[in-house]
Amino acid sequence: MATVAEIATWRSGPLREASADLKTTARRYAEVAEGLGGFVNDEVFVGEAGDAEAASRRALVDDMGDMQRILEKAANDFDAIADAIDELVPEAEGIRIELGGA
Repeated sequence: MATVAEIATWRSGPLREASADLKTTARRYAEVAEGLGGFVNDEVFVGEAGDAEAASRRALVDDMGDMQRILEKAANDFDAIADAIDELVPEAEGIRIELGGA
């Protein structure tokens, strides 16, 4: 279990940086999925091969959407933890001071 003195040293910055990175990656997944989702096979690429490619591409777009949502949820979770740390650290510091700097 963490001590009050240890909690007083916690910082939210790294979590916020990780959250920002996750959000950037999630946006990139969304951009690529949108591009793939909007692609239409031309008249030359038809038949079974064209149908198979289109089905595979739709599955990939769906998976990318799932990944985007997972990354966004993780980013939001990191932000919530960072907010909790920002609230907890001053309280821990106050308790530490009340206990005589322990």
